[in-house]
This record gives sequence, C-alpha cells and structure tokens, in this order.
Amino acid sequence: MKLKIFLFSIIISLSYAGESQFGLVNRGLGNIKLPYSASGIARSYEIAYSDSVQLNSMNFSTWTNISQTTFSLNLGYNAYWGENRIEKSFIDNANFNGVLLAIPIKQKKLIFGAVLMPFTSIEQRIVNESTQIGEKITENSYINGGASKLSFNLAYKVMDNLSIGLGYEYTFGKITEEVQIDIDDDLNSSLHLSSENQIFGNGILLSLFATPFQDLNVGLSIRPPALGEITKSAESPSDALNGEEVFDLTLPTELNFGFEYALNQSYSVGMDLNWQDWKNGYKIDGVKVDQHETYYHIGFGFEKKGSGRKFVKYGSQIDLRIGGFYNQLSSLNNANKVNEIGFSVGLSLPIQRFRSKIDLAGFISRRGNLSKNKLEETIVGFSFSISTNELWFVNLED
Repeated sequence: MKLKIFLFSIIISLSYAGESQFGLVNRGLGNIKLPYSASGIARSYEIAYSDSVQLNSMNFSTWTNISQTTFSLNLGYNAYWGENRIEKSFIDNANFNGVLLAIPIKQKKLIFGAVLMPFTSIEQRIVNESTQIGEKITENSYINGGASKLSFNLAYKVMDNLSIGLGYEYTFGKITEEVQIDIDDDLNSSLHLSSENQIFGNGILLSLFATPFQDLNVGLSIRPPALGEITKSAESPSDALNGEEVFDLTLPTELNFGFEYALNQSYSVGMDLNWQDWKNGYKIDGVKVDQHETYYHIGFGFEKKGSGRKFVKYGSQIDLRIGGFYNQLSSLNNANKVNEIGFSVGLSLPIQRFRSKIDLAGFISRRGNLSKNKLEETIVGFSFSISTNELWFVNLED
C-alpha cells in the first residue's frame, strides 16, 4: 500500500494516529469496525437479540417483530492512549457507526430493510527521518480511509419461532496515502506523492433467528466471500508510478453466531461469536495478502429490562446492561497476533414509551502488548443510538 522510497536509510520512524495505531499493514484495509448498536456494545452481544424499536445491525432476520417503519442512527466517540518503544500518545475522534431503516411490507411477517455501516477504518500519520550523503531527509505520510457496506434485506417469519433473512450487500470505500518528502539541502527540495486505492465488492447475506426452546433465542448470520475489485492510482512526478491498475478482490467469509437466554421477565444473559478468516480468505488477484490473521470477537453480557407495564415511574422503564469481550484483530503487528480485552456498560432511556428511545454505552479495553507487539493501546469509547417508530397517523392512545 505504501509508496516506498529505497534511496534513503531510515533512522527514525514515528507514528501518529487519528484512531488506533494498529491495522497498518501492506495492502491492508485498516481495522475492522464491529457494527453493533449502542445497546449491543453495552451488553457485548447482539446477534440473537430482538427488539421492536432498536434495529439489530448484526442479524436482520430479528426484524420480523417490527410493526411500523423503524429508524436507528448509531454514533460513537473513542479516545486512544497509545505507547510504543519511542513515545506515548493520545488521540480521540467522533465517528458515524451506521444508519438502519426497516419498513414492514406485512406487519411482523415480512420486512424490507436498508443499512449503511462502516466496515473498516484507518487514519495514521507516519514520519520517517533519515540521512543520505550528509543531507537530512524527512518523509511524512498520511494514510486514511476505509470501507463501508450498503445492504438491502428481506426478513420473513416462516413460523412463530423461526425467521429467515436474505440480502444483497455492496462494499465500497477508498484508502488514500499522501507522502511529502523534504530534503534539507541548499535548494530545500521537496517531493509530493499521492496514491489511492478504491474498493468495490458485491456479496449476499443469509440470516436466521429462532426460539428452539422457551426463553432461548438463537441467531445466525453468514456473509459468503464477497468478490470485487481494487483500483490503484497515483499522482507523482514519475510517469512510471502514475498508471492505474485494477486487481481482483476477495473478502473473507463472515460467520456470526449468538444466543440469548431469559432468566425471567426482567433478566437475560447472552453471548456472541464473530469470525472471519482474513489470514486465508483475504485475497488480491487470487493471492493471499500477508500480515493478516483470523479475526474473531467473543462477547458475553447481561441485561436487566425495564418494567413492561405502562404506568410506572420513569426510572423503572430504563434497561441496564453490562458485558465483556475478547477480540483478535485481523492484522499482525510486529509479526505477532494482536489481542484486545475489554468491559462494557450501558442503558436505554425511553423517549416515548414503546415508540422511541436513546441507547447509551461505554467501554474500556486494552489492545496489543508492548513486549510482543511493540505497541499497546488503552481505548475508552462511548456510543449513542437513537431509535424511533414512524408515528404519523398512529393513535398514541392505542
């Protein structure tokens, strides 16, 4: 991915991130963004969770309990404290985590949905300093971008305890790199290079939501390999570097499985397993891309639901959640696997009872290992979701 200059001997290399410093590998797409809603982040599981207001971003077959047009918007904020062999750093950012729309074709039976979600993301600045023939050379590289997914889905309730989903998914995005090389000579020479990777892909979605036993929900979603293209282009003083190249792209199969068990009317527990074989399934022109590893997320959590009665105090209507998770990132760092462990907490605040609500979540995690990966990060994140039903022409007293 990076435009390499082989004329110089690198002495110092510093990295500054607009988000996580992990995910910077050759021909990589950045770090995977797990598209959970704020409620899913709070409890660390989502795949087998069904709600009549909050739309499930991991399993569209759960949408068959929707009776009215429903909209969800997800936003987030993350702060990163990083440490490597040279320095400590801090960076924070706010980000868009997705928008979802569900439209009942037949209430609680057949649902059409549209979803836009970020899929991967990277933002880093690299500073390389070197000397060559007595001249100081500074190379500044800025890499940013990522991929997103736009999907259209149909969810159908086959029977009371079984729903299935089928969808089409379009992957798109762009990763750019700007390189500025400054030479501290008598002429103060400089050189600017720019490269761009545009990403396009097509795939399908298969999902299932079932209640095989009373109080037990099971969810499954599968994304078979997505096929597409990467178009690489560049702008530089050299015509040899400026040609446009197109490569075939294969994104790995994604498997998501989860369950939720209701201990009683108020308390539930659940667990998720998300898996993608980036080590063997991510290919460009049919060749596996090095420096990648199997990605997985294991999440488990607990939820206390607010009272389902209509006339209770506001505090009794609030849902409370807590969870924990363990991740393995999709790329290597210092030729080693990168793991992350964290804990989460959150709540739901009804805006209008059974019609709209706000979900809030926070988490803290530790990513990487200073001795093994030469890089370690502590991440504190906050997520916000707002979900609402269509209220036009609805008698609110019903």
